[in-house]
Parts: sequence; C-alpha cells; structure tokens
Amino acid sequence: MELFDAHMHIDLKNEDRLYKHLEGISGGTVIANSLEELEAVLRHQELFSTGKKVQLCVLWDVVKDFEKQAEEWKWITGMEKVGVKLHPRIQNLTFTDIDKIVQGLSKMDFDNIVVDAFEVGHRIENHISLFLILELAKAFPEKKIIAAHAGGYRCLEYLLVLKDFKNMFYDISFTVNYLKHSSVSLDIRHLLCVRRDKILFGTDFPEYGLDETLDNFNSIIQGLEEKEEIRRFVLYENYKNNF
Repeated sequence: MELFDAHMHIDLKNEDRLYKHLEGISGGTVIANSLEELEAVLRHQELFSTGKKVQLCVLWDVVKDFEKQAEEWKWITGMEKVGVKLHPRIQNLTFTDIDKIVQGLSKMDFDNIVVDAFEVGHRIENHISLFLILELAKAFPEKKIIAAHAGGYRCLEYLLVLKDFKNMFYDISFTVNYLKHSSVSLDIRHLLCVRRDKILFGTDFPEYGLDETLDNFNSIIQGLEEKEEIRRFVLYENYKNNF
C-alpha cells in the first residue's frame, strides 16, 4: 500500500511490533518521547535500512547536546536528518518557556519540528501548543512545523490561526480515532477539504493500529467528491514530497 505514517512510536512492551507495522506502509516518522524510547529505537537501527523512507524525531530535552547526539544517531541509523519533538505536557512547558525554546532552537541545526497539539488534562498551564507553534512558525519559516494530532478538539482554531504559514503541516493521528464519535470528525473533514496539501496521515502506533485508523479516516471522507484526491495527498504525496 502506498501510505506513509507520520506519527509512530516504538512499543516498549514489544519492540518488534514496529517491524510488523512497517510492513504495511511505505515509511514514516518514528518519534521518541523519552530517553527509554530513544534507546529502544537505536537498538533497532535496522528499522532505518529496510529501503523504506523512515525518519527519526526526538524529544528535544532528552540529551543536553542535541547536535552532537544527532550526529551520532545519524551515524548509527544511516539517516541524513533528525527532527525535534516538543511535548508541553510531558515536558511541563508553560508560556514563560516559549521565548527560551525559540532562542535555543535558533542556535541548533535540525530538520523539522513536531509539537504535540492534543491538549488534555487539568494542568492547563501546559496548554500552550497553539501559541508555541505560532512562534515557531514565525521564527523558523524555512523549517516545516507539524502540529501533531492536528490540534485535537481545537483543530479548527489551529487551522484558522495558522492559515497564513506555508511551513505548517497537521498530522491527524490519534484524533481521528479517539474523537471519532464527536463533532471533531466534521472539523477534521473540513481540514481535509481545505488543507488537503498540508494534512499528514498518522496512527500514533502503538496507541492505534493501521487498519482502525484507515477505517476512521475513510469514514470521515466518505461521500466527498474529492475523496480520491484527498486520499492521495494525505496518505502518500504530502509526506513523500515534503519529508
């Protein structure tokens, strides 16, 4: 199947499961949200030498010297690029951290930036993703910024606030599954209609599998005249042509 998964993790309970997942797709991005996940990925460097287009994105603060470590990761895996992941909830980031993040990244060499944009939980002081992404999109117009999970229940707000930035992309992982019975499915449908060239398919594996995510994605676009074009862009071309 011609399909890229823009949002995957290694399964720490069964690290080999990711190989099976990769059998059904053309490639995608493996994201390490912790040092434990990163170490597990690096134990399986053959993930990056299967002939598929597989990339690595690492939570920024798991090591002190990102650039030095990134060069080592590239050598181990044979990759050319390493992306930066920011996760305000995991990292306990607040509004006071945004300027420091932008300043820190401005001194680094990295590929794209993935920011968790599914705000959940009672610690609303960490619900800064939209503002953080806005500042990153302005500060790094040459870098591709990915709103992971497309903003969740706030996806329309993300779309409208960030609509002028050509470097913005949205992966719909987790959201199309977790909120499939809510009105958010209609919001995602709208995103797919008006930003089909900026939307990336993702599963958030191992949280959700390929078949379930594809079924929910197809349900959202069912009945649209442009559904085959949307499928082509979202499942394959947007990732292949930009990452």
